[in-house]
Amino acid sequence: MDVLRQEPQSGEIAEALSLSRPTVISYLKLAKERNIVCIQVAPEHYRVNSMADALIEKYGLKSVHVVPDDGMQGEMLTRAVCEVAAHHLPNFLEKADVLGVSWGQTVSFVSEYVPHWPIENLTVRQLLGSIANPLLSTSESCTTEIARRLDAYCINFNAPAVCSSAPLAAALKAEPIIREQLENLHKCNKSIFSLSPCTPDTHVVQFKIATVDEIDEYRKRGAVGIIAGRFIDEQGQAVLGDLDESASSGPTTIFCARWKGFSS
Repeated sequence: MDVLRQEPQSGEIAEALSLSRPTVISYLKLAKERNIVCIQVAPEHYRVNSMADALIEKYGLKSVHVVPDDGMQGEMLTRAVCEVAAHHLPNFLEKADVLGVSWGQTVSFVSEYVPHWPIENLTVRQLLGSIANPLLSTSESCTTEIARRLDAYCINFNAPAVCSSAPLAAALKAEPIIREQLENLHKCNKSIFSLSPCTPDTHVVQFKIATVDEIDEYRKRGAVGIIAGRFIDEQGQAVLGDLDESASSGPTTIFCARWKGFSS
């Protein structure tokens, strides 16, 4: 049973079933909590407008959802965008897909809003290693929550996201267990991630994954954005540097060339 999240809908249900509206609202709330019904937002509501059409045409995208700000700012606006993204995620996925999950506050907000919507034989994989920071929404927590809500098989990536040196990272990547996990990331056919600007105040600097000097070096090489700790240029192609040698995650070429990406 799909229920659009608009107030008139409960009134229509009440009229059809000859029940009071408060009774319907109470039953729907209880049914949602018990995962008896799932609530989805009709994706067409955010897709049919001139801005979405213009973005699709300019960048060759398959689908764009535009969320009006309605006077919202800051975290409230971010959460509104993430909620729409979360409710569209089940429409983006199909039976037997392998979904790669990135990290960060945006992806974490999305994971909180994903509806309980089982998808048959779905696998959800963590795209990059762990970060020892209690204030940061980690890739493993986002992966676990999305997998739980979609009734999917969850595979976490048990390695640090960044090592203190390139030789240490190389040694860890050579370990059979970690090497196998990295190789299996290529089984992902879809991914969910957020795109961060390559600026001195980016989250990878805030959480000490990279320094301001390292960001400046990547910018000199043409980097304009960051996806899952990896740098890309304005064409979406990988920009490689010293930091890549110390990272434990899927290579940028996977994002750029192989996966259907779902960005919020």
